[in-house]
Amino acid sequence: MPSVISAGMSARISRQSLNVRDETMTDLFFPSEDHRRALVDKVEAGGLKALDDHEKREFHAYRYAWRRVRLADFSQKYGCDPRGDWFDGVFVNQAVEMMTGGKYSLTPPRPERRPDPTPEDVVYVDRRLAEFRANLAVAEERTATTTRRTADPRDLAAIQAGLGLTATEE
Repeated sequence: MPSVISAGMSARISRQSLNVRDETMTDLFFPSEDHRRALVDKVEAGGLKALDDHEKREFHAYRYAWRRVRLADFSQKYGCDPRGDWFDGVFVNQAVEMMTGGKYSLTPPRPERRPDPTPEDVVYVDRRLAEFRANLAVAEERTATTTRRTADPRDLAAIQAGLGLTATEE
């Protein structure tokens, strides 16, 4: 049974008490960027088989967290874990907090309610609205002068009128 350490005491925790098997992982704790990088290096060197079950759960937690943060993908399985065997929601949430600095939430923040507009705000909006309406009028005028409909050459009545013919025969 581990002993209780008071706040004023410093103690050295052995790797054996932490059940850490790899010397490169002794000072790294989940979740941290250094820990993530060490797991990636270990996988690149020896594949996923180089990780024990606990490390695989942590490794996949980082990947699931990345998918949540970057892709907004909340599924509990993905290409490298097609059945979701290594999904651990607690680890994933901790990794998400690490990646976002605790600024991550499943619900978007509510916008701040602005106070009632000041008279200066009203004048500013009125000016911008007048500019917009003036620009819109100019655009409509230009569009009306450049896009007048010409007679469709396939329109029989237009062709007859152009040739000076009428639809009646004499």
